[in-house]
Amino acid sequence: MKRRLLLGGGAALLYLVGAVVTQHLDPFGTRPVLDGLAPPPAYRWVQPPADLAAGNKKPYGGTFSLKFTGGRSEAGAFTTRDSQLSMILDPGTLPPSAKPTSASISISPMSAASTSQPHGFQIDGNVYRITVKEEPGNSQVKRFAHPQRVILVYPADKSFVKPQHILVASKDGKTWISIKTQDSTVQQQASGLIPAPELVAVVVPIKSAGSTNHVLLYVIAAIVILAIAGFLGWWMRRRSNHSTSPKRRRG
Repeated sequence: MKRRLLLGGGAALLYLVGAVVTQHLDPFGTRPVLDGLAPPPAYRWVQPPADLAAGNKKPYGGTFSLKFTGGRSEAGAFTTRDSQLSMILDPGTLPPSAKPTSASISISPMSAASTSQPHGFQIDGNVYRITVKEEPGNSQVKRFAHPQRVILVYPADKSFVKPQHILVASKDGKTWISIKTQDSTVQQQASGLIPAPELVAVVVPIKSAGSTNHVLLYVIAAIVILAIAGFLGWWMRRRSNHSTSPKRRRG
């Protein structure tokens, strides 16, 4: 009975350590977005890093149309040709101005160098400008009736410890607000609800020696606990085999 309790406690401890380390390395990894088995294609940069410039392909923007029925905007889902930005709009997303019959949705990729960097973060990939205009009248929509979902693809990260990716939005490219984000490191996608058609991007924390050391402590602690659990398992098996072996009879 004591052996079972020790082994069960060891298994529970290993599970807890694994959950803590996994949550620390990928806090949104439990809520993937559009995951799949095939690796994503190479990221398309507006202004690629020097080591990626030779093979880079320009990203796509796009212009999409959304209809109104009875003065109410219909539902819609839109994706650029390279699938680096997708939008999902609910019915009634666009507050009508006058009597619109349709709306034009424009998506334009921009270089991160054309905007400011959020304090303590750096933009990972392109910035995208989303513009919505209602017709007739060419009236620009300043805000959605309620927040709508945007999904952005970000570049692959080759580091062992995956950074936390956060979706951000801005009206002017100078002041950014963070969006509650669902991050899928498998498909390199960040998803969140934005309040208005504006600039959107994905950011990561600027790396520091302190944060790296903090992660290494978690990894080292996990290795030590795994080693202790392995030793306990070996010791319990050895003790069990010794106690159940037949005793020699005396002549």
